[in-house]
Amino acid sequence: MRTTLALLTLAAASLGQVPVAVDGTVRRIRPLPICPQGETHALDCASGVYLKSATINLAQFEGLTVRLLGNDVSVPCRTVVEVSSVQSNPQGVLTWSGIAVPGCRVTFNICGPGISGYYLFVSLAAAWHPVDPGFGTILIELPPVLLASGLHGNCTDVPVDLPLNPALIGLTPQLQGVVHAVGPIGPPFTTNSVCVPIGPGNPCR
Repeated sequence: MRTTLALLTLAAASLGQVPVAVDGTVRRIRPLPICPQGETHALDCASGVYLKSATINLAQFEGLTVRLLGNDVSVPCRTVVEVSSVQSNPQGVLTWSGIAVPGCRVTFNICGPGISGYYLFVSLAAAWHPVDPGFGTILIELPPVLLASGLHGNCTDVPVDLPLNPALIGLTPQLQGVVHAVGPIGPPFTTNSVCVPIGPGNPCR
């Protein structure tokens, strides 16, 4: 049985049909001039992750944060997901607000199902690391830095004071959460990723 499963997995990988789940905010794109694969949409902040679907009207999810399920049909020039279904109310969602200027505060809001454990990670680059359709896809470069963790009821705010250091200007930290239900403890799963471009500006207001 294990040999059969291994052969099926290798065959799927060789055909580029690897099942994936990924969380993100859907946006429309213009037709790509190089190496087009029929992509119509992409994910915000997930650099180079493009979407297409023969069965789902992705336009109805534009601007929404969702969980997409389908197959990784990537080609050498880019990451492509053939979407087969969409969960419009994902279990984990990450957002941010505030003034992304050195010396100012930004606040991350991470939500999960009921009473949940959460982990918030940060990295300086986006990435594509599918794990499995239950857990989701890691969208930030490895290894990330653990920014915060704890327990929360539905949602919690994580305030972060940016150091007053001009060297931060021009950086775009990428953040993503991992959440799991508590009582009983459930399996972990990813949130969407967010990107926080740090720019120059006046003192915080």
